[in-house]
Amino acid sequence: MNRMPEHGEPVLPPDRHQLLRGHLMSEISQENTTASARTKRRRLGWVAVPALAGGLALAVVLSGGDGTPRVKSAQAPIAAPGQSEASGPAKATGSTGAKAGVVPASAVELLDHVAQVAASRPGGDVKPGQFVYTESMVTNNVFDSSGHVKLDTVPHKREVWLSVDGRQDGLLVEEASPSLPGSNTKLSGPHQPGIESPTYEYLATLPTDPDTLLQKLYDETIGKRPKEERAFKAISELLKEQIAPPAVTAALYRAAAKIPGVTLESDAVDITGRHGIAVARVADGARLEWIFDKDSYAFLGQRGEVVEQGSDFGTPGTVFGQGAVVKRAIVDKAGDQPTAQQTQAQAPQA
Repeated sequence: MNRMPEHGEPVLPPDRHQLLRGHLMSEISQENTTASARTKRRRLGWVAVPALAGGLALAVVLSGGDGTPRVKSAQAPIAAPGQSEASGPAKATGSTGAKAGVVPASAVELLDHVAQVAASRPGGDVKPGQFVYTESMVTNNVFDSSGHVKLDTVPHKREVWLSVDGRQDGLLVEEASPSLPGSNTKLSGPHQPGIESPTYEYLATLPTDPDTLLQKLYDETIGKRPKEERAFKAISELLKEQIAPPAVTAALYRAAAKIPGVTLESDAVDITGRHGIAVARVADGARLEWIFDKDSYAFLGQRGEVVEQGSDFGTPGTVFGQGAVVKRAIVDKAGDQPTAQQTQAQAPQA
């Protein structure tokens, strides 16, 4: 993950161009050089919050998702992470301190439940040289050369393999969408992993005290936007196509609960049609939602919606750049498909 450029700055440094195309939580996307020789378009990831830096967009988080069956079609709803189509929803346990089906009273309460579930998951045995694998259903947002945004409405599959230590090349395999061709791209690891360029190994070093972690995000995220906005964006980035140790994942959710302006949405629907409960935050006219299963508190996906006039993504009510996790695991090689056992045992995030 790179920081958001401010006005007048280059969109991407050259050495991060390739990685951010494959890392869908990048704040802005690379120039699309394969779509057209005549029209250059900037690619954005799942959910884009347009006003974080003068109209440049932020692509945000998807996390969790263990053991979910593959999507049978782009329009078919998929089961919540951690359940199968046959078994039905996974129920929240007593460790969350809440009864299944009881709607939390606030965003703080929901994020506390989510954090407790995340902390209770097994961490798995992650080794240097392995890869974080994420399969998701996504839509893209694209800026054309005139600065207008084209929104995809048909979900397509995306698979990413990211080196847990940043020392090996990763891989992006993405189906074609209405606005962009498919891709099969080698991904270079970050030169210096950090808040803006995370790996599993880096995430494992983050403090697990929420106040300390939030202060670190305030201090180390870069840009002129308010620190609260930067921190919410950074947590989204740190949770997207990555896996973190359970204690760190829980701390990130608890840190998010301390950011002013985070609200509760009692009913939200992800890109696959799954209903859930969400936390949300509005930045410059666009609301970003993190959607969770109402019973298991598993992370389902992200959704962006324009809520005020003047947004780069259209008029109020416009829904843009969505994504939903299908599968997440630790695998040995880029390109490997995880087994069901790997997916269930090595996907520690909620």
